[in-house]
Amino acid sequence: MTLPIDVAGTYKEGRIYARYGVNAADLSLEDALQTVKQTATNYYYNVLRARNQIEVDEENVQTLTEHLSNVNAQFNAGTVAKADVLASQVRLANAQQALVTAQNDYDIAVATLSNYLLLPADTILRAQEQLTYTRYNLNLANCTAFALENRPDVAAAEFAVKQAESSVRSAKSANKPSVNAVATKGLNGKNPFSDSYSDSWTAGISASWNIFDNGITKAQINEATAALNQAIEQAAELREAVQLEVQSAYLTLHAAERNIAATRVAIASAEEDYKIAVVRYQAGVGTNLDVMDASEKLTEAKNNYYTALYQYNLYKAQLE
Repeated sequence: MTLPIDVAGTYKEGRIYARYGVNAADLSLEDALQTVKQTATNYYYNVLRARNQIEVDEENVQTLTEHLSNVNAQFNAGTVAKADVLASQVRLANAQQALVTAQNDYDIAVATLSNYLLLPADTILRAQEQLTYTRYNLNLANCTAFALENRPDVAAAEFAVKQAESSVRSAKSANKPSVNAVATKGLNGKNPFSDSYSDSWTAGISASWNIFDNGITKAQINEATAALNQAIEQAAELREAVQLEVQSAYLTLHAAERNIAATRVAIASAEEDYKIAVVRYQAGVGTNLDVMDASEKLTEAKNNYYTALYQYNLYKAQLE
């Protein structure tokens, strides 16, 4: 019976290496869970954005429908030309087509989310929330520091470095002696008081040491050292990539935040401009084109607002 005595630390390093591997695997699982969470959140926000687009297009159709009724009334009264009626009908038809497209996009967004959640294809999802704006108070330095400290892929890269360091120590242990405790069991003579034989044990220690380096051990050490340097470089590159990801999401988040404020003002101005265009047209001092252009600008301002709101929530989730 032979029991190795880990003088060189080979077996200890093997356990350390395996333990780092388990930790890295746990972190890979956590990274996958975070990816799933972010993807589901993105799909959910796509549903909310598509629903907002339907609301905007429905309002546009309603506005153009009311305007067409006004144009028909004035045409029947002989105050406007037939061209105004036709132009208004074309603009309304285009708005109705856009509404159909928005409704189809919403159905696709819901189906995509359901498929990602592994729900049955006929599941009906109704989002209970609205896209909202909540100010994000953390600064870039805090976000970056938190990411470098807590992101699982960064921690996994650090464990990869520790594994590589363990491999170097394990390779160097080949230059140390190999020691084994040896116990041998033998049979003595027959016991005079019974028919059985008595056992005997002898114990000792055997050692071996390869004092002649044939180049194999040195090559293994060089290979392990090169792997360590590579792991260190990859960990450093990952940390730089993480800093860039955080900075990109943070800056885009605040760009969307500024756009939210700007588009709110634009909506108010576009609504006022549309009311003025309608009054001027009814009074006979404005044109039908003025009204339709004002309606188009109002719809564009609303779309820009919801786009900024969608991007803000999307990049906030990505940053988190």
